[in-house]
Amino acid sequence: PATTMPGVSPAFNEIMPAWVLGNNMFMLMRNEGKYKARNKARRTQFVFDVFRPDTVGLMLDARDRLRDVKEAKEMYTSRDIRGLGKNYLLERSRNQAVEAYTYYARRYALLGLEKKVAERLAAGQKDKVGGLLGTPATDMPWEHQRGVLAQELPENDVAANLRLLRDVEEEVAKQVQLAKEKDDERGGRILDDYAEAHEPAADNSFVREVWEKTRALHAEIDDLLGQL
Repeated sequence: PATTMPGVSPAFNEIMPAWVLGNNMFMLMRNEGKYKARNKARRTQFVFDVFRPDTVGLMLDARDRLRDVKEAKEMYTSRDIRGLGKNYLLERSRNQAVEAYTYYARRYALLGLEKKVAERLAAGQKDKVGGLLGTPATDMPWEHQRGVLAQELPENDVAANLRLLRDVEEEVAKQVQLAKEKDDERGGRILDDYAEAHEPAADNSFVREVWEKTRALHAEIDDLLGQL
C-alpha cells in the first residue's frame, strides 16, 4: 500500500485492475508476438492471443463489477466490490480500469468484424455485409465478438464500427510507443549508459512493426469502406 487507509488493515495492498492494459501495451503485445513466433508445436494447437473469448469475458465481468458500484467512494474494499480480496481500490483506479477493460474489449470485437467484412467482400457477398451484426453465427470467436458489439456499441452499423476501429488502432499504436518511451525514461534515470544500449522508442523494431501493421490495417479498412 502507498498509504494507510482509514478503516483498512495495514496488511491490505492497493489493487490496480487493468494496470497493464492502461500502462504497458508494449509489453503485452510484444510478448504475444514473441510466443507466436517461438511456437514450434505441430501436433498441438496453442492459442497465444491475449484477447480471446475467455479472457475478454473475464475482462467484461471485471468491468461490470467495478462499474456497477452502489455509490461512488474514494476507496473500496471487498465489501463494496466482489472479488477485491484483501486489497483496497481507489476511485481513480476503478475509473481507469473500467475505461481500459471497455476499450480493449471493444477493440477485440471490432477486429473480428473487420475480418468478417473482408471475408464477405472477398467472397463476393457484399449483400450479406449489412446483416453481419444482427445475424447469429456458428463460428467462434466471431459470434462472441458479435455479441460484444451488440452489447457495447448497439447504435453503430458496420461502416461506423470500421471507422471507429481505424481510430482505435491508431491510439493503440500510440500507446505501444508511449509505453516504450516511459521504459526508456525510467532506464535513463537508473543507468547512465542506458541510451548507449537501447535505441529510442521510435526506432525500436517492435514499435516500428506495430506502426506498419496499423498503417496496413488503415489501408485495408479504407478499401473495405470504399466497397460498401
